[in-house]
Amino acid sequence: MPGMQHEAKPVDVQGVGVIKAIDAAKGTITLQHETIAVIGWPAMTMSFAARSPIVETREGRR
Repeated sequence: MPGMQHEAKPVDVQGVGVIKAIDAAKGTITLQHETIAVIGWPAMTMSFAARSPIVETREGRR
């Protein structure tokens, strides 16, 4: 947006969560994670693009 400056630098962040769903066809994994305060994320459930192969994990795993 005009007038806004974003000089955020990438950081490595760790969180704790549970795998809620795996969609191998779409290449996504849905996680329910605890609060990640360092980046201002409240606890939530969200989908992420997954690296191949995602078949090496399972739902319910932490």
